[in-house]
Amino acid sequence: MRLHGNACVEAMSVARIWRLAATLVALCWACARSDHEETRPDYGVYHNLSAVYSEIASLARTHPTYVRIEPGFRTSTNLSRLAVRVADFSNATGPPGQPRGSPKVRALLLFGVHGGELVTVESALHFLRKLLGTPGPFGQMVLSKADLHLVVLANPDARERVERTGDFCSDATRGANLEAPLFGSDRSDQREKTEDAQTLHVLANLSRAHAFDAVVAFRSGAREIRLPFASPHAWLRARRQRTKEKAATTLAKAVARAVRPRFPYRHASRPPLLRLINGKPFDIVRKVPFSLAIGLWDGGHGNASHCFRQLNPGSASLAKTLEELDPLYEVLFLHLVRWKEGQSGLAAKWKKVRPLWIKLAALKIGIILLVAALCGWRRRASGYTQH
Repeated sequence: MRLHGNACVEAMSVARIWRLAATLVALCWACARSDHEETRPDYGVYHNLSAVYSEIASLARTHPTYVRIEPGFRTSTNLSRLAVRVADFSNATGPPGQPRGSPKVRALLLFGVHGGELVTVESALHFLRKLLGTPGPFGQMVLSKADLHLVVLANPDARERVERTGDFCSDATRGANLEAPLFGSDRSDQREKTEDAQTLHVLANLSRAHAFDAVVAFRSGAREIRLPFASPHAWLRARRQRTKEKAATTLAKAVARAVRPRFPYRHASRPPLLRLINGKPFDIVRKVPFSLAIGLWDGGHGNASHCFRQLNPGSASLAKTLEELDPLYEVLFLHLVRWKEGQSGLAAKWKKVRPLWIKLAALKIGIILLVAALCGWRRRASGYTQH
């Protein structure tokens, strides 16, 4: 009986060991699978490069009244940057190809600046689908009162390298750094790259062709809103510049409050690094009333090899993340449209007041000239009397 009991105990111990081993193997397999899913995108959920091109082409075919792909914005490897214009082109009364109606707010939106920041491109596609699908009050407002220029793939060469190599970490796949020349930088390392220069050429061409009211660069890796550098010494800045900075800060504050948890917002700590484009300094921010860099996602700074999840949400949570960002776009464009209407109202008032102001100025000048003439006449008259 004792032998039989010992055999049972040994059998149970062996069974426990096997069950424990099986559990450990299952856990290791699950962890490995989970780790793989977190460090690589599922291209059944995320769009790869060819799917992005197909999606934009489909939107342009389906909505020709509102969507046009601008030709010519290609890289040295002949990849399109997908410069897309979204506006109401129906019954245009202005120059051919220009949207109709009253003055519209013009905004330049940049996505996909860094090769590994897939979520910014997904956000652009999600925004366009919602805007054009079944436009509600927000969509109708944007399509009727805004003239949007989206660069969906600002750096397709870096994106192609990411998809080909699967490397989301190296500088070779990171791509252009536009923060230093556009908004200022927090880093002293502001090396110029070929991709930076190419992308800046694109922005220079667009800014020359269109007087933008806002430039917004969407990025990831940090969940924050970045404003251009502002000198801490208020007396160094002109009154007009201080007014512009105050308006931009008000916009950033409104956008930051639109999502939960709120976005922090701050100014860059270094001034923009001026680059030369065709021999001239390139400073698009100085000419534009509103300039923002909005970081859509921050996956933390854990394992250095997990760059994909630091820059992008997991494939399973992508749809939810994009939905949570919808209020950001709504507040952004509502604020810009209201600002533009306010500017148009001021311009209309000035147009009415200007003739009266000119008449008053002419009357003042006439009175001054008349007084001067009378004084001169009196001097001459007194001179004749003395003689």
